[in-house]
Amino acid sequence: MPVFNATRLTCFALISSIELDSRAAIQELQAAHRVELPAAMIAKAEARLAHDRGSSAQGAAALVDFLDFADAQEFLLSHKTLLEATLQDSLSAVARLIGPFTQTRNRVAHTRPLEIEDLPRTVDIAKQLVRDAPEHWRTTQDMLARIDEDPSSVLGLRVNLPADPVNEPFHNLPMPDFDETGFLGRSAVLRKIKRYVLGSWPAISILGDGGFGKTAIALKVAYDLLDDPKADFEAIVWVTAKSQQLTVTEIERISDAIEDSLGMFSEAASQLGGGDAADPTEELLEYMASFKVLLILDNLETVSDGRLREFLREIPNGSKVLMTSRIGVFKENDVKLDPLTEEESRSLLMALAHGRNVKVLKELDEQGRRKLVSKLKGHPLYIKWVVSGVQAGRRPSDMTASSPLLLDFCMSNVYEQLGRGARRVLQSMQVLRGVRYQGELAFINGVTATEIQQFLMDLMRSNFVSMTHVSGIDSDAGYEVGEFAQEYLAKRNPVTEKLRAQVLAKSDDLTQLSNRLQRGSAQRDRRFDPRTVEIRELHNAPAARHLIRAIREIKAGHLDRALSACAEAQQLSPGYYETRRVEGYVHALRRDSAAARLAYEQAVELADDDSRPLALFHLAAFLEAEGIELSAARAYFEDAARLDPESCEIFLRIGQSHFTEGSYLLALGAAAAAMGKQPAPQQWDQLLELLLRSATFGGEGAFSLGQLSDALELVEACLEAVMEVPSDGRNDQFDDWFCHLADLCDRVATAVGAEEYLGRKADGIAVTCRSLAVYPARADGRRTGVVEKLPPGQSYGFVRSGDRSYFFHANALLDRRVWGVLQKDNLLAFDLAYDSGRGKYRAEKVRALL
Repeated sequence: MPVFNATRLTCFALISSIELDSRAAIQELQAAHRVELPAAMIAKAEARLAHDRGSSAQGAAALVDFLDFADAQEFLLSHKTLLEATLQDSLSAVARLIGPFTQTRNRVAHTRPLEIEDLPRTVDIAKQLVRDAPEHWRTTQDMLARIDEDPSSVLGLRVNLPADPVNEPFHNLPMPDFDETGFLGRSAVLRKIKRYVLGSWPAISILGDGGFGKTAIALKVAYDLLDDPKADFEAIVWVTAKSQQLTVTEIERISDAIEDSLGMFSEAASQLGGGDAADPTEELLEYMASFKVLLILDNLETVSDGRLREFLREIPNGSKVLMTSRIGVFKENDVKLDPLTEEESRSLLMALAHGRNVKVLKELDEQGRRKLVSKLKGHPLYIKWVVSGVQAGRRPSDMTASSPLLLDFCMSNVYEQLGRGARRVLQSMQVLRGVRYQGELAFINGVTATEIQQFLMDLMRSNFVSMTHVSGIDSDAGYEVGEFAQEYLAKRNPVTEKLRAQVLAKSDDLTQLSNRLQRGSAQRDRRFDPRTVEIRELHNAPAARHLIRAIREIKAGHLDRALSACAEAQQLSPGYYETRRVEGYVHALRRDSAAARLAYEQAVELADDDSRPLALFHLAAFLEAEGIELSAARAYFEDAARLDPESCEIFLRIGQSHFTEGSYLLALGAAAAAMGKQPAPQQWDQLLELLLRSATFGGEGAFSLGQLSDALELVEACLEAVMEVPSDGRNDQFDDWFCHLADLCDRVATAVGAEEYLGRKADGIAVTCRSLAVYPARADGRRTGVVEKLPPGQSYGFVRSGDRSYFFHANALLDRRVWGVLQKDNLLAFDLAYDSGRGKYRAEKVRALL
């Protein structure tokens, strides 16, 4: 027989009294006016009678005893003209509460967990009825007086209310300890757990610190599923391995507690009708294969072993396992309980205080309540423990000051199961308070990425550490020791001064490393170099160190080792975008374009607002270098420019992209825009080259199409931008370009005639071109032309300038490296030198204008 608490028994006593009085009113009405029960009520009462006594042949008078208050009220009000005014008024006054009251009655009748409003609602209805018509509710009035005089008087009662037949699965669920106050809060978590149990996951764990309410919510889920039409379990079996309980003064060991998983399996099998087999695990699995069973295993941290993990691997389809534990068991679906909210904590505290009539707590003012609630940290067991202590005569301040007993109960057996590495990481987090990240914890504790992940997983499964995220950092998750765990560690496992000094020294080393790396990556002229690793956050420094090692391996030609270094960095800081960006660079060097693109795109996704322009730049540069999706590359460059409008490098690359696509005027515009972005010294040469190449190739293309005005427009736009180049930003390597532009202008003037406006304009621009050369006099003697012929397998070629063709040898090139890329129609600039042996002029000091 289940053991009921005072709350449920009080509800039962009042409900029974109300129903006795309402039935007496019906019997008086029938005797005086010979009114009969409706057929629907008779059928309902007969079903209850048959369910209660096994037979419905008891006579019409007996059926009245099997009406509940809702039926009785409906019947009485349907004959209200025959009722006394006070009785009618009392029934009308509580009419709006009949629906919730009926739900409360069903929970009491069917031994379902109570809700927090059940007792106060029942008391309010009883008092309302008595207040309006005391002469008609005498039994209820007497019961209220009895309870008021001695609340414990209900403890001798036996709950027995006429109940509707319920087709529920077999179960052995105990009465929950929250029945005293009713289940409160955590409605979203409750819905999630039920959804998981009814879903496809075979095993679900409810995780949380000791006393956090795991057992309570598991029982609430189980009882809800008994009445859920979506649940088709044929049995719900409850087994607990709870081995100790907390009293006001000590932690008591529970005798005959289950000590291992075999004991749990044997108990579960016995509940299903077995329990005598040699192998209880196999027997239980057979039951779960034959029937749809929801097996609930409570307090698993005390019995977690290899057999349990093996059992979870073999759960038959259709059956489920729901577990409560302070430590995660296997690859189950976890639901972690958070502390109660401040409002939930206050509601639980006051419900307990009123239910147990603890005057000290009931009479606390609002400020005192808030102060006490804040000390209880949203911990349900802590709240109940404090109320029990105050009820026993201790002061609230004494109970909150003696929390080591509670801490030991909640944390000690979990701490003892931690391995040496996890304890060391936990100790380092005791020294370095607040949110910490994988990378810095690995550095400080001198472990690998794989090891730190395993240690943090153990700490999270034990609920010493929780995963969090700090907005504004990167997408890496952070880790933090909980307040309750921190208090336990400080009192029971304090860090030694020697270890504290070691941890702080490693933390200082990490700070210095981070500062050194940040200084290097912040240099403006190196920022866009793919071999530069950008770092902004200290916790990314360990990962950045591995990326720098990857760059060194690249330089040494060890690309596979470079990838391994990237993988280690990604494990340490999975949200650090540079780990993917450098990986993309390595893949690109390995000529694995698909893998490179994926890594670069992942880098963009990981980058925050400050880093995204750089990530987009590298993605665009890769696409452009590969010669694939050039329009997409330029679009990424433009996205980067919108996010970082003051970057000269980005605008320079946009210009070069336009040039590649043959949009020479746009290339000129982008180059001109870049000049206003504080170019670095080496960028002036790149910008000047882009301007001159765009004007040259664009101008030649327009000239060949007879678009002479367009040709001049390009040259003129180029010269306007060149005027902005500081004098020390130009050198004589560009004199040949100015020479060629002057030649182009001369050809335009010749084509339209010197007397025409366009011809005069072309002459003027030609003069300006020559004046911009660093050595104008030398430029006057230079000629330009196009490659006319390159005989296969030979080391010479011919360049056509005007209507003449000139021989040149590969050795005449000022940059011998371009010989291998020269093609027909490439532009060349050269000097003429007389070849006395051949009696002809030949090209010397040849520069390719590519």
